Amino acid sequence: MGASGISDSALDLSVEDLEVSPTVFVKQKAVIRAKVRALGAAGQELTVRLLLEDRASAQPGKSGTMLPAAPPKKIKPDRPQDVLPVELEFTAQDPGEFKLTVEVVPLEGEPIIPNNSMTTFLTVLKGGVNVAYFDGEYRYEQKFLRRIDESPDIQLDFKPIRLGRLGEKPRIELDWFERGKYDVYIIGSVRANVFGPEALKKLATAVEQGAGLLMTGGVHSFGPGGYAETPLADLLPVVTLRTEVQNGEQVDKTLHYMQLMQMLPTTQGLSHFVMRLDTPDKNLATWKSLPALDGANRFTGIKDGAVVLGRAAEIPLLVAQEVGRSRTMAFAADTTYLWYLDGKHEAHQRFWQQVVLWLAHKDTQGDESVWVKLDFRRFRVGQPVSMSMGARDADKRPIDDATFKIEVIDPENKKHALTPQRSGIDNLARFLETRKAGDYRVHVEAFKDNQPIGMGTDVRFIVYDQDLELHNPAADFSLLDEIAKITGGTNVPPGELAAHLKKLARLGLNVEVTRVQRILLWDNWPLLAVFVFTMTLEWFFRKRRGLV
Repeated sequence: MGASGISDSALDLSVEDLEVSPTVFVKQKAVIRAKVRALGAAGQELTVRLLLEDRASAQPGKSGTMLPAAPPKKIKPDRPQDVLPVELEFTAQDPGEFKLTVEVVPLEGEPIIPNNSMTTFLTVLKGGVNVAYFDGEYRYEQKFLRRIDESPDIQLDFKPIRLGRLGEKPRIELDWFERGKYDVYIIGSVRANVFGPEALKKLATAVEQGAGLLMTGGVHSFGPGGYAETPLADLLPVVTLRTEVQNGEQVDKTLHYMQLMQMLPTTQGLSHFVMRLDTPDKNLATWKSLPALDGANRFTGIKDGAVVLGRAAEIPLLVAQEVGRSRTMAFAADTTYLWYLDGKHEAHQRFWQQVVLWLAHKDTQGDESVWVKLDFRRFRVGQPVSMSMGARDADKRPIDDATFKIEVIDPENKKHALTPQRSGIDNLARFLETRKAGDYRVHVEAFKDNQPIGMGTDVRFIVYDQDLELHNPAADFSLLDEIAKITGGTNVPPGELAAHLKKLARLGLNVEVTRVQRILLWDNWPLLAVFVFTMTLEWFFRKRRGLV
């Protein structure tokens, strides 16, 4: 029994559906989305706050003080029962792991306060790379290259160029090329005149000041794209000529290879950061297992000081150059998506991530020696917590034979040791002792040959205790009706309860209880004894007659 709505005197505010990316980069804007459910607060102004943990005030192993991270937002529900979306944002200033809370300030007289906030954890990375990628909107290569944005180290902004539409000028904003805006610029099959002289000049300046530059293959790349007469011609590691003219969209066979090409690392490439897809003893075999690329641009020449990292037979495909503060690269092909379609997802992602990290001078930085990942950062009381972990050497190659020591510290500061399990190439662990609500910390150390690897690592998660009944005190008649039907009962409105009881009385209630007792043959011990005696006697006579 109960009302499907709430009375005028009922009042409750709650935060639901908290959404935030688990990782962001330093100086990057983090967007937090949530929903505020307001019951009985129609017409009242509500204040929603975003709180971020102050790690400087935190004691070792403890949480820090929660401080406002952004200006509060005001919302006003229009109905007695209303759900309002809220979007908050702030710019991460320091690297590390922080607790983050979205809170709706309680109103006077509100009886239930715990559900007014929702908390999670946010990891701010210091080694993030911002990438601007210019390419044709409908090209296959860009659809798969853009997947490197899934890496927590890389933030890729795709700038689609709509080719072949008469009268439409692509949107190119000059502030994209300001110093520090992006760490790496990738240009696909895009004509030079799409950018315009001023944008190309600013791009060249940004590269000279330290930003990375990569140009990939395509009908309108390198010389055929008109880059020989631009400031980028001096920065690319390959020679571009004004005579390399591409007329229309038809591929010119004098400017492009029209054949399958198996790219393999050169002698220098095998030891280069960009070309390490596996351990040194397996690296070349991994490259040979990748499908051949379909066509490539013809390079007129390689500049002095440039290094060919990958080639197909004697044809250079991947060329890198490091001059002063800048790193640039020319990749003649544009069909690495064939690797992905062939199921070589990891190799495809690793190659492109390493290209970007090298261009951004991040090849000597990056992930910690020991890492641990959780499926989620928020868990209900009693919900198991699954985690995976691993270790890397100085070259970021995984250490397959590492051993791990795992401890989980609960809200009462009690330590729980976990034993990792090996599943293929993964190291997994599972924590079940989540009976107490609060903050938990996972500490992982790695060892090889009994020697520690790095300094270990920590990650936190939160266990929350949500009373679903108090979370929404209104009666759910549709759910009650469904339960009644499943159990063979009847949904009776409160006003008809008395009449329903009189009806049951007239029909007569069955007061007899029938008990069914099932007795198995072996539950009778005398019968079991007779059976055992008979089988023993039968075996005895067979033994006497030599039948066994």
